[in-house]
Amino acid sequence: RARRAAEEDALRLYNRVRQLQKEELRAKKRIEETRKRAEEIKSYRLRNEIKQQEKIERLEAQLEEVERLRIQNLQLKDESVKIKQKNEESILTERMQVAARVKDEREEIERQLAEERLIQRRMALQKKEEVKRSELEKKKKLQKMQEEKMKKTSEEYEKRLLEEQKERMKKQKELQKMVCCPARLPSRCRNRPN
Repeated sequence: RARRAAEEDALRLYNRVRQLQKEELRAKKRIEETRKRAEEIKSYRLRNEIKQQEKIERLEAQLEEVERLRIQNLQLKDESVKIKQKNEESILTERMQVAARVKDEREEIERQLAEERLIQRRMALQKKEEVKRSELEKKKKLQKMQEEKMKKTSEEYEKRLLEEQKERMKKQKELQKMVCCPARLPSRCRNRPN
């Protein structure tokens, strides 16, 4: 019976270990998914930065072209002062508009980058918390299994001691009866010479 109980305990322990291993695999899978999401966000941020940089370069090229046209217009000697003044005012207005657009685009880029950095920090903290929580859960489960095993071993040991004590007490009572009542001794013990 004790052997069967031990085998059942071993089977339960084996199943429990299998369950913990499955839970660990699930935790690893969640961590891997979080890492993949972080990589996707990082890739998206890189693509967005490249796109925004290209946009800035295009706007700066427009500024350079406007400046080139302004210099070219100033060098034209055949145009009247009125046309020059009108062109200069038009170019200045366009330049101011382009500069305003560049400023707005840069502010938008900085805002997006700040948001992406915040998302990355949050994801890093979330990943750290998930790993920490997973490790703590594994530690608690392992400690609980060890405590249950120690408790069961202690109970079995106490039970075995109690049974042995009962058996000793039973034998002592039988010996006392034999000492008090010699008639109960076996015939070979009664016929033994003094």
